[in-house]
Amino acid sequence: MHFYDSNTGRLLFSAPSKPGRSMEDFLKETRKHGWPSFRDNEVCWKSVRVLRGGEVVSIDGTHLGHDLPDYTGNRYCINLASIAGRPRPTSLCPLQIRVAPAHLNRQVVPPNDPYNHYVLQENRTFPPYPDGLSMCWFAAGCFWGVEKGFWRLPGIYSTAVGFIGGHDYAVDPSHLYVSTGESEHCEAVQAVWDERRLSFADLLRQFWACHDPTQGDQQGRDKGSQYRSGIFCTEEAQAIAARASMGAFSGVLHANGYPDMTTEIRVGCPFYFAEPAQQQHVAKPCSKQYCSAEPTGLSLPAFDAWTWPPELQGEDGGAIAAVRERFKPQLPERFWRSFDGSLSAPQAPAGTTEEAMEQAEEAMRRRASEQVQALAEAERGSLVMIQHCASCGYARRASELAVFLRAHCGGMQASVVPDVSVTGSFDVRVRASGSGAGTFSSDVHIRIWHGLATPLAALLSRVVMISA
Repeated sequence: MHFYDSNTGRLLFSAPSKPGRSMEDFLKETRKHGWPSFRDNEVCWKSVRVLRGGEVVSIDGTHLGHDLPDYTGNRYCINLASIAGRPRPTSLCPLQIRVAPAHLNRQVVPPNDPYNHYVLQENRTFPPYPDGLSMCWFAAGCFWGVEKGFWRLPGIYSTAVGFIGGHDYAVDPSHLYVSTGESEHCEAVQAVWDERRLSFADLLRQFWACHDPTQGDQQGRDKGSQYRSGIFCTEEAQAIAARASMGAFSGVLHANGYPDMTTEIRVGCPFYFAEPAQQQHVAKPCSKQYCSAEPTGLSLPAFDAWTWPPELQGEDGGAIAAVRERFKPQLPERFWRSFDGSLSAPQAPAGTTEEAMEQAEEAMRRRASEQVQALAEAERGSLVMIQHCASCGYARRASELAVFLRAHCGGMQASVVPDVSVTGSFDVRVRASGSGAGTFSSDVHIRIWHGLATPLAALLSRVVMISA
C-alpha cells in the first residue's frame, strides 16, 4: 500500500514491508496507536526527513508526524490527513509545484480519464469545453446524488464532481483528504450549461429543492464541513442572482419554522475534480446508490419575487434589470411539476417537449396510483405506518426506524411507504390500542421535519405509549 503527500502527491511511505511484517501486523499497530505507524524500511527516504526532536516532514515541507521509537526501533507515527494524497504526473516536478500551484488545478491539467460524460456521452466531463457555455459549482451534501439532479436538467452540457471552498494550500485534494475535514473543502457539483436553453435561475431552483440549506456542516446523516451548503460562482452577476434567490427562499423557510440558512455564496474559488471513479457515480453499474440529502419540500418563490439587493437598482434599476433579464427562468412550470432528480429517476436528461412532459406526468400518475394501493395495504395490516419524502435520505431513516421497532418493540411491524415526489415530510402513524384495521386517527399522527427532527428516543416513547 502506497501513501502520498496530500499537498504534492510525492510518494512517502510503502507498507507493510515484505519480508518484515504482514498487512495484519501493520493494521493492528495502526489501530493500537490511532495513526499509521511505519518502520525504517517502509519510508521513502528520497522524500522524507526526520528533524531534530523527531518531527517527520516531507522534502516539500509538509508536516507528517513524529518518530516515537519503541523496543523494536524507530516508529514513525504519521497523521493520516498528511498522507492521503494521490500520485502526481511526473511532468509536475517539485519546482513547478512550488512556483505555479495552478498547474495542479485540474481545470488546467485534467486527470488521466479519456472518457466523456458517462450519461451525456457526447459531452466532456473534463475541460476544455466548447465556447459560449456557462459554469457554476453547487455544494449540497454528498455529491453523488446531487450530480444526478443537475445532469437531468435539459440544457446541461456536462456535470462533474469535486472539491471547492477550502484552504489555498489544500491543492487538488483526494476524496480521503477532504473527508478528514482538514482541507475545509466541500463536495460540490460542477454544472456546465448552455444559457440559450437553460437559465441560472433554473439551476438555483434545482439547488434549493435538492437539500436543506439550514443544516450547517452536515446534510442529513452525513456530518462534516465537506457536506455544507454553498454556491461558488464564476462571476459577480451569478452571485447577485444567487443571493436574491437565497433571500426569497429564506423567508419561506422561516415561515415554516426552519432556522437561518447557512449557505455560503462566493466568487472565484478554484475547483478540483474528484477521482474519475467518483464522476457520475450513481449511473455506473454496481455503484452504491447513496444520497444523504433531505430536502425541505418547500418551493422557491417566483423569480419576480426574489429579494434583489436595493443598492444595485439605482434610479432606473438598469443594473439589476440586466441581471434579471439574463437569468430569467426558461424551463416551464409544467416541467417542474413532474421533474424527478432522485436516485430512482431515469438516468437520461428530462425533456421539455410536449411528448416528454406528458410521459413524465403519466409516470407520476402511475406512481401516485401505486402509492394509494400501498397506503391502503399498510393501513389494513400494520400497527405502524411510516410515510416519507421520496428523497433517499428519508428512505434510509424510515428503513432504520422500521428495523429498530421490529427488533426492540416486541416484533412491532411497520410499513414503509414513500411519497410520489419530494415533500420534505416524514410521517409516522400509529394504530391506537383497541382500534380496528385502518384506524390511524389524527391524535396518533406524528409528523417529523428533518430540520426540526424529533429525537428517536422521544419518538419511540410516543409510539410505545400510543400502541400500548
